[in-house]
Amino acid sequence: MIFRILILFFLLLGAGCVSRPPVPLPSDIDAILLNRLVHNASAFQSLKGMAKVKVVTPEKTLRANQVILAEKPDRLRAEMLSPFGQTLMVLASDGKDFKVSLPSSGDFYQGEATAANLARFTRLPFEIADLVNLLLYQVPVITYRSFHVILEGTDHYELVLEGEDDLVQKVQFDRDLRLTQAVFAQNGHTILKVAYADFSDSQNAFPLKTSIEVPESQAEAELSFTQVTTNVTIPAQRFVLVPKAGAVIKALP
Repeated sequence: MIFRILILFFLLLGAGCVSRPPVPLPSDIDAILLNRLVHNASAFQSLKGMAKVKVVTPEKTLRANQVILAEKPDRLRAEMLSPFGQTLMVLASDGKDFKVSLPSSGDFYQGEATAANLARFTRLPFEIADLVNLLLYQVPVITYRSFHVILEGTDHYELVLEGEDDLVQKVQFDRDLRLTQAVFAQNGHTILKVAYADFSDSQNAFPLKTSIEVPESQAEAELSFTQVTTNVTIPAQRFVLVPKAGAVIKALP
């Protein structure tokens, strides 16, 4: 009797160790995921919210609460606050002009809305329009000549886009078809990684957490919204800064 019980036990144990067959990919999964990229590009046009922001560079690590306004294609405003709620810095761009106010020193910087000027104050090497898109859950899509889809475990799909000059883009989606990560690589080296998480409960789920890594410049940024409203009307003047009386105006290149 004991012998039979042992045999039954090992048979059951062996059955439990048999690997489960992979879940088959839907026949049109490639079209579905490509359509999700198109959908994301148009789902969110603007936002305003409060976020905890962390930026890490070889020179320093910056943590601050920020009030953020963003509107496509290239309007951006960010107000950096101290732990006590005092305004430390305000930067704004209407897509043409880029201006920064430092209330504590009275300095007021102004110049063109260029990637170089944005990087001076954010340490992120992006055009303003590109940063606005990333904040609004839209990743760039490379010009691709071929693509395929991989099922990664049981957790997510990976859409692989292959372009010219060994440029590859890998975009991950969870089982609810929410874009969770995009990695851009060339010649085997990652040039940009963007990740999204903590999706809101609304029908058109918006990621409350965005992470950005740029290996070449050794820059990382993490933004976590504590409050956010999307697709709102933002007055155009909110993206224009005017120097206060007595401000020291300095020109940006």
